Formats: sequence, C-alpha cells, structure tokens
Amino acid sequence: MKKHFYDLHCDTATKAYHMGVSFEDESLHINKKALDCFDEAMQVFAVFYDDRRTDSGMDFFFNVKNFLEKEISDSKNTVPIISCEGGNITDGKLENIQIFAQNGVKFFSLVWNGVSRFATGSKTDQNEGLRPLGKDCVKELENFGIILDVSHLSDKGFYDVSNISKKPFVATHSNARSICNNARNLTDDQIKVIVERNGLIGLNWNPPFLSENKTSTFEDILRHTEKILSLGGEHVLALGGDLDGIGSLPEGISNVSDLLKLKEYLEKELGEELTDKIFYGNAKAFSEKNFK
Repeated sequence: MKKHFYDLHCDTATKAYHMGVSFEDESLHINKKALDCFDEAMQVFAVFYDDRRTDSGMDFFFNVKNFLEKEISDSKNTVPIISCEGGNITDGKLENIQIFAQNGVKFFSLVWNGVSRFATGSKTDQNEGLRPLGKDCVKELENFGIILDVSHLSDKGFYDVSNISKKPFVATHSNARSICNNARNLTDDQIKVIVERNGLIGLNWNPPFLSENKTSTFEDILRHTEKILSLGGEHVLALGGDLDGIGSLPEGISNVSDLLKLKEYLEKELGEELTDKIFYGNAKAFSEKNFK
C-alpha cells in the first residue's frame, strides 16, 4: 500500500523560522529525512501568531510563508498546505482575509488559547464566544473559501460558529474530552456537530490531550479514535498531530516517520481500509470538495 498521509496541523514552519534552522534539522519533528519515508505527505503548515503579539501579523505571515516555500521548493513528495492560527494575524482588518485566500491559506482559526480581536480561546473562558468582528470574520472566510478551524475556540465560540456558519468547519487538532478531560478537546456533542456538518477532526498527539497520565501511548490514540468513530466519525476523522508545536510526544513517536508505526498499529485494530481513511482518505476527500 502507498505510504502517504494527510495531516491537518503542525507548527514546523513557524518553529523553524523562529529558530533560524532549515528543514534539514533533524531536531524538528517534521524534517526532510523523516518526510522521505513517504511517497506523499500532504501536510498543513500553520503560521502561528500568538494572541499576545503586537507586531504586524501580515508581515509575519509573509515571512513564514516565504520561508516555507523556500524550504520545500525541491521536495518531490511533500504537498504543503497553509493555515493561519490566531486571528490577530489579520491586524484586525477583514479585508486581509482576501489576501490570505490569494496566497493559498486553506484553514484559519480565530484565536489561539487567549483572547483575540475575534474570539476567546478554550484555555481562557469557555463561556465567552465570538466578538462582533469574529462573527463577521466567519462570513468573510466562507466568502473566500477558507475553512474555519475551531480547535482553539471556547465552547461558546464553537456554538457561535455552528450557528453562524453555512459551510463545513473543522477541528484540525483536537481529541475527545470524554476520554481526556482537557479544555482543548471536543465534547461528544461538539463531535456530533462536526460529523453532521461534514467537517473534519484531526487527532492530536499532544500527551496532555491524550491522557491524564504523565505519558501517553498508541493505546491512548486508539481510545480517542474509537470514541470519535462511535459518534459517527468514520468519514470525518483525520490526523492533526500538532508536531513541532508540542513539548513531548507519545511513546513510540519521535518524528513524523513514526506515523508508519502508528498506522501499522491501527491497521491491526481497525483494519486497513478505515485506517487509510483516517490517515489520508477523509482529509483528501474533504479538500477536494471544499477547497476553492
């Protein structure tokens, strides 16, 4: 079977840019040597702009985007997809959404863990949702074919998006809260909403989102997988590893090449067909249907 994956979220481009290192650096979870293990790697690279930053978000976006394009310009197997993480990257101007669309941005989150001009993050206040500008931003994103990412939104913000949006939305890197009670994870009802809206949910490999223990394992990833599947997620479940955005990794994963070990493990538990949908097919089908 072809060695491929489609992952909805990593922070590699932003981290490497900040560190001043190339994708040759093997300390990165996603690096060129690790990516060479795959026939095709469809990877969403987030341009992460912290809610607390005050410099020009647009300048930062183009700096990271240009850096990423340079790093993967000679890659034969890596398909880069760009997302924006943190709504303040717009500098508070909705007209910049069109510029993002023209520069290949496919996913956009209104906030990180704090508070932005648009919304409140899940680590701040679950009862505070979208601000008026955020509600307008949802409509603008949909006008330009950019997919809204709800992974960092508060619970109230999630339902604000659900009520306002007309198109599918995604949680690029979130797990099941009923399995691990972390504010960054989705409730059962939120999972059902995304399923009903034909969105995507990317499994996050950050240990604190997988288990309330100090460490996590492939078994923990399976528990979240099975939970989301039990709620109707067969066609929405995908990968969202959060690589290079997390401080530690589950046992058995040191970089992106270890996806091959995880895939082998899940194939034994879930079968090859379903595992391939999670690793590639669901996200691929979603992008073909929803990307402009």
